[in-house]
Amino acid sequence: MTGDHGTALPPDYGWIGTVTAGLEVARRIESLAPPSGDGPPTAPVYLETVVVRES
Repeated sequence: MTGDHGTALPPDYGWIGTVTAGLEVARRIESLAPPSGDGPPTAPVYLETVVVRES
């Protein structure tokens, strides 16, 4: 979750980690948010690779 609204999400949304690389990609996806700021991206988004590491 990026942007100002991310810090105000209710506890229903779980915090699962931190972006350590590729933040520019997350921000590009964020830019596809609908004008209301809530809902699916306004264009398809495909994640080809995601790496989750336990710390």
